[in-house]
Amino acid sequence: MYCIVMVKSGILKMNNCILSLDGCSRETHKKVPCIVSMPNSSIEIFHCNLKGDTLNNSMTAGILSLKSDITIHESTFAHFTAGGIMVDMKPENNVIICENILMTCHTAGIFIQ
Repeated sequence: MYCIVMVKSGILKMNNCILSLDGCSRETHKKVPCIVSMPNSSIEIFHCNLKGDTLNNSMTAGILSLKSDITIHESTFAHFTAGGIMVDMKPENNVIICENILMTCHTAGIFIQ
């Protein structure tokens, strides 16, 4: 899977970071997220700026969480054509999303299933 950061296990903590997919090739033909958290991992994102592609209109997403625990606080998500925050969770997963700014996110700003 193409992405900037993939967490397969353990805990990722990010604070005051900027992640950008600007210029991502449209020829990828896949949805490209900035951050992916795989099952049984955990991510904590605070005060970060995540930006999708504005040059090639590629299919990009901010965060893709697959059956993992996530905390996203005071972060900005902009220009994602496949969603800002996409979550696939189980009942035992903890998902906290608070005080964020989502701009120009298509499909969904936040999608949880």
